[in-house]
Amino acid sequence: MKTILDKINRATEIQAKKTELAKHEVELGTIDDIKRLTTIYANKISKDYTTIFKEHTDIVNSVKSLQSKSKAAYELYNKSYAEFNKAQQMLKKQTSDLGLDINKIKEYTDLVQLVDDNTRAYKTYELIAGIKL
Repeated sequence: MKTILDKINRATEIQAKKTELAKHEVELGTIDDIKRLTTIYANKISKDYTTIFKEHTDIVNSVKSLQSKSKAAYELYNKSYAEFNKAQQMLKKQTSDLGLDINKIKEYTDLVQLVDDNTRAYKTYELIAGIKL
């Protein structure tokens, strides 16, 4: 009878160890799954971040380049506009002295239209220059 009880106890111990081992295998499997998912997401996040950072850098560089180019155009506009104003005053006086209406001279009205177009470019420069990086 003792041997039968010993065998039953022994079988119970073996079953308990198998259950404990299975529990550890499940825990190890779960940890492996977590590590695998962490690696997948870390790689995805890293790739996405790298892509976004590159795009951000490209945008910043483009805006800086645009600001630089538009500043040069703005400075040229200011210089040209000052020259236009001087020439306009002179032309108005000369045409008035000759008894002509300056607004009926096509070249003059074309020049005024061009200056108006450049004024819109000037306003665009103000928008571009106002971009904070």
